[in-house]
Amino acid sequence: MKSNTTVTSIDLTYNEIQKEGAQFLIECLKSNSTLTSIDLEDHIGIFINTLAKKMQTFDLSEKKIGDEEVQFIFECLKSNSTITSVNLSNNDMTNEGAQFISECLKVNFAITLINISNNQIEEEGAQYISESLKFNTQVTSIDLSNNQIRDEGAQFISECLKANSTITSLNLKNNQIGENGAKFLSESLASNSTITSINLSSNKVGKEGALFLSDCLKTNSSITSINLTNLKIGKEGTQLISNCLKLNSTITSIYLEDNQMEKEGAHFISDCLKVNSTITSINLAGNDIGDEGVLFIAECLKSNSSITSINLQRNGIAKTGVKFISESLKLNSKINTILLSNNEIGHEGAQFLSDCLKTNPAITTITLSNNKIEKEGAQHLSECLKLNSTITSITLDMNDIGDKGAQLIGESLKTNSTLTAIDLGWNSIGNEGANFIVECLKSNSTITSIPLEDNNVGKKGLQLILECLQLNALKNKK
Repeated sequence: MKSNTTVTSIDLTYNEIQKEGAQFLIECLKSNSTLTSIDLEDHIGIFINTLAKKMQTFDLSEKKIGDEEVQFIFECLKSNSTITSVNLSNNDMTNEGAQFISECLKVNFAITLINISNNQIEEEGAQYISESLKFNTQVTSIDLSNNQIRDEGAQFISECLKANSTITSLNLKNNQIGENGAKFLSESLASNSTITSINLSSNKVGKEGALFLSDCLKTNSSITSINLTNLKIGKEGTQLISNCLKLNSTITSIYLEDNQMEKEGAHFISDCLKVNSTITSINLAGNDIGDEGVLFIAECLKSNSSITSINLQRNGIAKTGVKFISESLKLNSKINTILLSNNEIGHEGAQFLSDCLKTNPAITTITLSNNKIEKEGAQHLSECLKLNSTITSITLDMNDIGDKGAQLIGESLKTNSTLTAIDLGWNSIGNEGANFIVECLKSNSTITSIPLEDNNVGKKGLQLILECLQLNALKNKK
């Protein structure tokens, strides 16, 4: 086969080709220029077929691959020059497997993206990977999330980042990095000028770690996106991060979800956003800021001209809080995405939003799932959607709007020509409500998605709605 110039495909399934036989096939592929497909069973077969097809992306995620198979794969990749992206997430790799990857990365000059998340890599494994990346000049993105890396492992990664000048994206989500690990990473990020995106969410950083991170972000000039979700930084940590963002001029996207900031933290964020002019997307979900906290956010949004997306889900916001938001949106013409699901705005809150959205010229996406809107709120939103010409996507699932609410929403679809997706799942809608939707869709040519999960609509009603949506999809393709 090394010298064969005619065969392009070979089927070797249902054989007992072990690793030794697979190695012979790989050696053959190095000199063969016509073979583009080899069918083999198991994970090694997938790998060999990837080589045969000269594909750039290699994905063996969720295959229960252990260290022995990792060794075989990365031994072969040492001399491979076509595969640039490797995904071995959700497998059974340990520190030993990380060592094999490290040895490969010292000599491989093709791989740029590597995902080894959801394995069993600890400090020792982090050390192996870090040592190779000190000298590797090709890898730009590495995902180490959902492993078992602690502070010592974070120190090894930190040392690597001081020497590495090619990595732009680093994911360390959901490890066991504490305040000391945050300190090590902050020290390297203060001087690192290539990392643009870093994910530290769901670690054990706390407010003490937030101090180190905030000091780092005052001087770092490359990071544009940082994920600090679920670090339990609290009000004090939020204040530290907010103060540093007053000085930082590069971060455009920040995630601060689930950090126990409450209304005081919202106040700190508000003060920051009054002077920061680079952040375009901010996630404040799950922080229990309530109506008092959202008042601070709403006030800053009246004058902020950079934020285009804000997430305020799961914050205990009721009708008073959404009134504050609505008033700010009457003055703000930059925000195009606002997420308000899993609050308690009720039908009165829906009215405040609807009155605002009738004339708002910017919002294209809004989520209102699980907000106790009911049929009265659906009526207000229906009136809004008859006039609004910018919203393309709205979620109204889990609001108990019933058949009457479905009818009201359906009426708005007769005249609305911008909405393409509306989620009505979990709303106690029966066949009667489905019939209203079908009738309205007959005169609507833009809606292509209406999820209706967990309602009481029969198969016939669902089929009729699906046919209408498919017809719209075809119209929009022309």
